[in-house]
Amino acid sequence: MVLSLKLRNALKKFAVKVLDVDETSVPRNHLDLLNDFKKKFEFDEVPHNIEEFLDMLRKKHLVDSISVASTDGSLISSSNGNGLSESLTGSALFNYLKSEMPKSEVMLIKEKDWFMVFFWKQKLFIVRSPSNLSPTELTILAKEIEEFVSQHKKTAN
Repeated sequence: MVLSLKLRNALKKFAVKVLDVDETSVPRNHLDLLNDFKKKFEFDEVPHNIEEFLDMLRKKHLVDSISVASTDGSLISSSNGNGLSESLTGSALFNYLKSEMPKSEVMLIKEKDWFMVFFWKQKLFIVRSPSNLSPTELTILAKEIEEFVSQHKKTAN
């Protein structure tokens, strides 16, 4: 009995290492964490201005900061007080990268955290986060911001 158990464990270790067999189940603790996060923050409230909206998006997408800038470095809006320096740094890096690699779309820089610069509809979106976002996630973030701005313009008129 003990020998068959040892043999089974040895074969299991062999299969995991050599065949790359994955026996993990759904990480319930991660799902519980995300459900708890969802309960803590309400995203259904209507923000009154772009800064409140960016702060809401920051919490929703689990990022540290979001800044929107023009390509010349001027800040349009930011979710934190450091938006001006982020917009200047992001636009300078992005313009340099565009001059060297004209077809580039997204810039990801790993410093202490991730610094991501994404160009979409004549604006730079600068995101700081502990983990990097995919180009698809950055596009969704940019679309959400553009949709809010266009709706806000309609109600202002």
